[in-house]
Amino acid sequence: LTTLAIDRNLIHKIAGFCGEPEKIERLKEMGLHQGLELSYVGRAPLNGPLLFRFGNTVLALRLEEASCALI
Repeated sequence: LTTLAIDRNLIHKIAGFCGEPEKIERLKEMGLHQGLELSYVGRAPLNGPLLFRFGNTVLALRLEEASCALI
């Protein structure tokens, strides 16, 4: 889930995860899972975290966290 791989106007589905097991576990604890549909909202000010929406939740992820989720 990086801004290079996603489109703000589409709903994306998580296909899986890659990277450090600790980061993957943290993403899962935040509610992300394979098959989850989410959309890219934007970026927080001052080059901050990436913002994603799923259901009624908006989640802010650092780039290194977001890059662990594959779409």
